Amino acid sequence: NRVAAVFTGNDGVWVATGRTPTADPAVSFVGADLEQFRWVQGPRTSGLPFVAARRMVGRGSELWLATDNGVLRVTPRDEDFRLFDEGRGLPDARVLDLAQRSGRIAAGTAHGIALFGDSTGFVPLAPRFRDAALAVELSGDTVWVGTDLGLFAALPGEEDLLQPEALAGALSLQAPVVDLAWRGDTLVALSRDRLLWRDPASGRFTAGPLLGNNIGRLHTVVNGRGVLYLAGERGVASATLATPLRRAITQGDLPGRVTDLAVDDRYLWVATEGGLVRLALDLVGR
Repeated sequence: NRVAAVFTGNDGVWVATGRTPTADPAVSFVGADLEQFRWVQGPRTSGLPFVAARRMVGRGSELWLATDNGVLRVTPRDEDFRLFDEGRGLPDARVLDLAQRSGRIAAGTAHGIALFGDSTGFVPLAPRFRDAALAVELSGDTVWVGTDLGLFAALPGEEDLLQPEALAGALSLQAPVVDLAWRGDTLVALSRDRLLWRDPASGRFTAGPLLGNNIGRLHTVVNGRGVLYLAGERGVASATLATPLRRAITQGDLPGRVTDLAVDDRYLWVATEGGLVRLALDLVGR
């Protein structure tokens, strides 16, 4: 029941469930009609090598998981997997976030960031940055990084993260950034209580209104067709860049604390500590 991460696939979603006293960790496919299920649990003797997962992305036929024991690459077709940890380029095995764009994969860890190089493993970026990378996103050769001190960027050849000038002088834009997403070519950053976005033409950053606390401290944002979907510890809701939360669905209607979100053309999929929830988009706005 402890669903830690969810990722939209073809005609359904892939979910990662963590270890519990009664179940081993697994990667499972759930059909959109809730009638098709498939499980990948690794070898019977050892299982999959993690206790908790935090984020899942896809690349071709592969699934990549951010876990407490490194980045796990899973090929569901043949149930093959490979673990990338500190011995394969990660600055820390505790991976907090993953991003994939145009085949490139970035990992944010508890002590730094890294890019996937080739089959041998990851290559650390900005080696002087050793704090927690709470969120990562990719844009060309830039890795955007959400930290406790705000939004920064890692550029090739730079020893440390750099903060855009548009952010450096604005105290109102210095809040911790806990998640990142793309809305078209606009980079959207999520703090605990509001959205921040970057105009792709001017590079200017804008902070949205305070979003309130009816779904708890915010931690996840995903892009939908007409709106953004946000998750907090106590529920989910929709919003736009310039409007407060709307159509909140809170923990009283969900089986447990929300951990992750994914969206497709018909449904918002909500990962919780009490199971996976499928919500019609009309319930939370579209």
